[in-house]
Amino acid sequence: MEKQLLSNLDELKPIAAALCEQVQECRIMTFSGNLGAGKTTLIQHICALLGVQEEVASPSFGLVNEYQGEEEQIFHFDLYRLKSVEEALDIGLLEYLDSGSICLIEWPEIAEGLLPEETISVVLAHESEGKRSINW
Repeated sequence: MEKQLLSNLDELKPIAAALCEQVQECRIMTFSGNLGAGKTTLIQHICALLGVQEEVASPSFGLVNEYQGEEEQIFHFDLYRLKSVEEALDIGLLEYLDSGSICLIEWPEIAEGLLPEETISVVLAHESEGKRSINW
C-alpha cells in the first residue's frame, strides 16, 4: 500500500493514472474517506483517463451511474445511503461486480463482505493544514 500527502486535488491526477494502469488486472476499486476528501474527484480523473466523455458526478441519489469509456463500460457507485447489505444486494451489486466491467465504489463499507479479494482499496483523508492523504 502506498501513502502520499497531497497539497491540492490536482495532485490526484498522477494517482489516477497509476490506478488506471492496474485496471486490467483489478476491475474493482473502492474509495473510502470522509466527505470532501476527494473520492469523486479522483474517480473523475480515472474516468477521463479511461475515455469517458460525459460529466462524471457522484451517484448519491441514484446509487450507480454508468459511463461508456473508450473501450468499456464503467460503473460508479455511491453506497453512502445504503443501510444494509441486503440493500446492496437489492440494487444488483453482485451482478455488477461479476460483470467484468470496471466498478468504482464510493463509501464501500456496507458492502465489504461482498467484494472480491482482488479489490483495490483507496483511502483518502483530511490531514492537518489543509493537506490530504491517500493510501492504496
